Amino acid sequence: MTSSLRSTAKPVDARAGWSSISTIAGACGGCGERPTRADIESFVNQWISQASYRGTLLDPSYTTAGVVLRADGAGRKIALLVLGAMR
Repeated sequence: MTSSLRSTAKPVDARAGWSSISTIAGACGGCGERPTRADIESFVNQWISQASYRGTLLDPSYTTAGVVLRADGAGRKIALLVLGAMR
């Protein structure tokens, strides 16, 4: 894994139902052509080991999560985790 980025976002058309939405992203290179369960586990383990992300991941106010993992077929993968706290 080479990088991670955390930001907070509230899409204009979805604000009414959410009190908070956070995103965490990560990328790796040379990590295989296809997405695997092990990739998701690796990204989550990377994030949980970093104090700046751990608090967000373990925040009990987030009750909804979604994950996207994109592989370019040449070994580069990007993962995006979206966490939501409903009103």
